[in-house]
This record gives sequence, structure tokens and C-alpha cells, in this order.
Amino acid sequence: MKCELTTQTIQGLSPKKARYLCWDISSPGFGVRVTPKGAKTFIYKYKIGGQTRWITYGQFPDLSLAEARKKYSTHKKAVENGGDPGQTKTDLNFQTINALAPRKTRFIQWDRKNPGFGVRVTPRGIKTFVFKYTSDGRSRWITYGQFPALSLADARKKYLVDKGAVANGADPGRTKQEDKHQRITNPTGKELVKLFCEGYTKPRPSTMAEYKRTLEVDFVPALGSLKSADINRRDIRNLIFKKAKTAPVAANRLLAAIGVMFTWAIKEEYLDASPCVLIDKPHQEKSRDRVLNNQEIASLMAWSHPSTTNILLKLILLTVKRPGEWRLAKWQHVDFKKQTFFVPAENSKNRHEYLTPLPPSSIKLLKKLPTHSEYIFPGPKTDEPMTKTGVCRFMARHYADMKIEKATPHDLRRTAVTNLAELGTPFHVIKKLEGHKDGSVEAIYNRYDYQPEMKSALRKLENKILTKPAQGKVVSLFG
Repeated sequence: MKCELTTQTIQGLSPKKARYLCWDISSPGFGVRVTPKGAKTFIYKYKIGGQTRWITYGQFPDLSLAEARKKYSTHKKAVENGGDPGQTKTDLNFQTINALAPRKTRFIQWDRKNPGFGVRVTPRGIKTFVFKYTSDGRSRWITYGQFPALSLADARKKYLVDKGAVANGADPGRTKQEDKHQRITNPTGKELVKLFCEGYTKPRPSTMAEYKRTLEVDFVPALGSLKSADINRRDIRNLIFKKAKTAPVAANRLLAAIGVMFTWAIKEEYLDASPCVLIDKPHQEKSRDRVLNNQEIASLMAWSHPSTTNILLKLILLTVKRPGEWRLAKWQHVDFKKQTFFVPAENSKNRHEYLTPLPPSSIKLLKKLPTHSEYIFPGPKTDEPMTKTGVCRFMARHYADMKIEKATPHDLRRTAVTNLAELGTPFHVIKKLEGHKDGSVEAIYNRYDYQPEMKSALRKLENKILTKPAQGKVVSLFG
């Protein structure tokens, strides 16, 4: 039965011979369970991983409707983000930690015997010991270290020390942060780079790796020995413009990396100001506008080569995906029966997961690939994906063979998008195919996934790509 749950309606729920549920019309999965003895308990029913789960909040009126709704809202949001708020606790030991498998989003497995102590598991399988506690009414976290580099026994010792401190009214997490800043007051440029690379977690791993490489190659040799508070605008400007004389684009990247690092240092209270303020980019970059013409598209699609990278390039054209989304893809992301391709958040540039249809020609290409690795396009080491550099170098080596002018893998995606527009594909459908996240107010209310429209658009694009210009003949995908 369903109704609009209010304090009055809950009070009016009468017991029956068998227990029953009264669901709230405005809150999916939230309701009240009434027993034959008249006990009324707030509950939340949801699904995770295809399984139905239940959470019991407490009995009415000991727990008010408002308090139960707050708990429900928190748990509902967790479920929408891929979490499992009703996850049971377990006795943590080496075997149970070792067996924790990664999920689409990170989660925490709590220890049954030690309140607040658990293991956080990321989508990449990294397992970190954590302690969650409350101080002055606020939730606080302490991170101890990664398993198995830090053993469970050592992590528990640290937890017990911090737990004792919390019981005595202390805030061990805040104390450690203050101690850290006291130890590293006004770090050198080299020390700041190290702190930044260890503490800045906002960007994608590939972006962070590029920041680290740029700073260690150019910033540290020039300014690493200076105290970071003593580095001024002239120091940064001289470094950037010296770099621009030989590598103007790299100089832009260096300025960006230094700027992000100093902004982070201000937020972390290592510094009070950034020396990068009002320093302009030394080089004005032009956005690429390279689009393959119809003859080049036909030549590329007809070109045959034994390397799997050849197929990757063709898939970019046929599916409008980013090169990295195919390069990092695993076989589990492709559903041959439904002919769909799932792009997880960690593989997407904007950290936005989405599902896209696959045209028949792309399915044929995928079935030609070997399946000895979990990755669709493995690198030299089969347990790792193909590298970005490998894809770019492959295309650069074979321009003449493909019978096309100079182009990059991303130019293929731009070519596909341009052709979709020429075919009259609505802009909002193109954005869906590109995997762009729509932050408009309309998108917040419009939850339609546009799968049929995307499928139709890709079929039209496929037909255009596989038809040779002028002759009207279909291009062979395999040469």
C-alpha cells in the first residue's frame, strides 16, 4: 500500500494479522513496516548489483519521521552514486581484505570489532586503511596507508592510539595536520613539488602524471633550491619565457602546472600568495580544426594493417568516442548482445560515466580482436592498456600508407562529429554521443537517455563513412 507519509498517517496505521508495508508516495523505497503487535519501523528498500537490500532505521515515535527522512536521503544519494549504505560489517583479516574486489565507485568495508576502522577500496583496486570519527560534532577522517604495504596489524595499532585520543577528547586528525604544517613551514621549491604530487588528488591520474613530469623536468632544476615563499613573479616569468624560446606549447603547460601547484599550496596553507598572478601565456595556441575529407575517410577505412591500433582508429570514427575511452576499455565494457559500449567514469575525460550504442560495423571490428587480455587494446604488457603515445606514434608512422594528410587520433573524433552535424543530427544527440555532461537546468529535469536517437545517428554516420565517395560502393573494413 502507498500513501503520503506524515506523522498523522503513521499514527493512523492499524495493525493487521500479518505485518505489512506502507510506502511513501513521494520517496521511492522509503516506508513504514507495521507488525501485528502494532510496532511501526521506518525502512528503506533499494537495489545494488541486481540484489534487493533493506535498511532499518528505527521505530516510530522514538525516531521521528523527519529524522528518518534525513537518513533515507543520505542513503538514497549513496545508492545513486553506486554505493551500498547497507553494507554489512565484517571481521577484517588478511584474507577478507585481499578478497575485496573493486567496484564502479569506491567503497569502505568496515571492521565489525573496531568501530570507525575500515578499508577503503577504489575502482582501481587500491585498498587503504581509514579511521572515521566525530570531533566537535563533525565527521573526521584519518588515512593510515595502503594494504599490503601497511599490514593490518600495524594499521590497527595506529587506530587504537587514535581511538584512545578521541575518547580523551582530542582530535588526532587535526593534530597530525598541524604537526605536518609545522614540520614543513615554507618548503623549498623541490619540497613543494613533492608535497603537491602526493597531496593533490583532483585531476585524472594521467593529468597528475604530466604535472609531475613537467615540474620535475623544468621547475625543480631552476627553482627547486629556493624557499617557495621567496619565489617571485620575475623568477616564474623568466623560467617560462626561457622555455618558450625552444618549446612554446610546453611553456604554456609548465605555467599551468606551476599555477595549479601554487594555488593548491595556498589552499593547504603552505603559502599566502602565488607568484603566477598576471603572468600571461607566452604562446597563443590555436585549437585544431583538422577534419578528414570523404576520400581520406574512405582510404583510412579501407586500409589494412595487422596491428590492433588500426582497428582502434576506425572505432573512433565509427563511434565518436575519445581515443582514450577505447584505449582504456575492457571487454567487460562491451555488451555484444545489446550492442552497447559502457564508458566508466575513470576512463572519461570529464569523469562522467555513460552508455552508448555500437553500430554493426564496430561490432564486426571488435570480434576480429584477440581476447587474451582484459583490455580490448592491451599494450606490450598484456595486463596494461595501450599507451596514448603508442596510438599517436602509430598514426604518425602510417600517414602515407593510409593515404591521408597529417592528423591525430583526436582529429578522427572531430571528423566523426562534423559528419554527424552534416547529416542533420540534433546538437543534443551529438553531445550525448560525445559523452559531454550537460550541466544545464533542463538536463537536471530531463533524464531521458536518447539511446534510440543515438543509435539512429550512428547508423547514418556508419553508412556515410562506409560508402566510397562518387562510386557509392561500400568500403571493406578489413582491406
